[in-house]
Amino acid sequence: MRVVSGRRTNEGAGARLLLEARIMGLFSKSGSKKGDAPARFLTAGNEVSCPQCHGNLFLEGKAQLNTAAMSLANLDWANKSATTLICAQCSFISWYFEAPSRFDG
Repeated sequence: MRVVSGRRTNEGAGARLLLEARIMGLFSKSGSKKGDAPARFLTAGNEVSCPQCHGNLFLEGKAQLNTAAMSLANLDWANKSATTLICAQCSFISWYFEAPSRFDG
């Protein structure tokens, strides 16, 4: 944490939380891979920005959308999955049913 113009910031906290999330296995094997760099993304023709800090660099991951019935039948593998974008600045997680596309802007 550092002080900028009289206020504290958590710069660097997002990167630390992203590392902790990877270590804890919050991403499936098809999700964010070790060594992936944060990137910019588009969805519905608009650049994705973080609703919390307005950052525009994200790590992409995958998460399963579990349902009670499928879990009860031990068929979690058959559930659909969503794309997650984790803000590289503040670690806010955004979920997308249809995967956003990467772009170089």
